[in-house]
Amino acid sequence: MFKRCLSLMLSLVLLVSVSGCGTLFTGSTEMVNINSTPNKAKVHVNGGYMGTTPVTLSLQKDRDYIILVKKEGYEDATATLTRRFNATSILNLISILCWVVDVVTGGLWKFERNNITVDLEQVPVKKAGFSIGEPRFVLAP
Repeated sequence: MFKRCLSLMLSLVLLVSVSGCGTLFTGSTEMVNINSTPNKAKVHVNGGYMGTTPVTLSLQKDRDYIILVKKEGYEDATATLTRRFNATSILNLISILCWVVDVVTGGLWKFERNNITVDLEQVPVKKAGFSIGEPRFVLAP
C-alpha cells in the first residue's frame, strides 16, 4: 500500500513539474529577424516603432502581428506574422493545468516564420508634373 501511495505521489509531482510543456521547452517569446532591401528602413510592429532594418525582435507568441516597413522615397511594405500550434504542447497530455499555462503564456503557439525580408520599391520622383525619364515635350517631324 505504501509503495502504491508513494508511486501515486511521485506521478503527481512529475505531472505538476512539467506543467506548461510548450512554455518550458519553447518559451513565451520568439526571436524574429526583419530585413529589407535597402537597409535602414523603419520597422513598425502593430503600430509601434521598433527600430530600423536589419533588426531582431523578441515578440510574444500569444498574438499575430502586422509589420510595416517604410523608408523615405520607397513604397511602404507590410508583412503579417501569424502563429500556429506548437506541437511541443502535446506533451501536456491530459493535464488541464499544463494546457492553461501554455494558452496564457503563449507557449501553445509558434510563429509560422521567424525571418522576414521585404524588397522596397522606389517611388518614382516627379518634378514639375513629370516623372524623371519621362519626356517633357515631343518634337514633331
